[in-house]
Amino acid sequence: MTVAVKSSEDTHQATVDRWCNAWRLPSEPLDHVCRYWVAQAMVKRAAKIRPWLMRLAVLLSTFTKLSRFAKAIQASLAEELQELQRSIGRAAKVLLSDVSARS
Repeated sequence: MTVAVKSSEDTHQATVDRWCNAWRLPSEPLDHVCRYWVAQAMVKRAAKIRPWLMRLAVLLSTFTKLSRFAKAIQASLAEELQELQRSIGRAAKVLLSDVSARS
């Protein structure tokens, strides 16, 4: 019985070894082929995406310029409103002093 078990184990191991060696031979070129096609797909994908990325970059640049422009206008308007507020304050003082002088 021990000889039969040992023979069965040896046969199993030999089969596994042959299968592994047999698989290793086609698996290596298959791996290279798969890697090649994945790389090709990525290149094609990048080629399809590149125009969109360029357009998004242009839009981002435009948005950045508009944002800066809006902030500059906001600052300018804030200065004008502050000056208007100071002018109204001065005018109110003049009017109040005239009303006080007439009373």
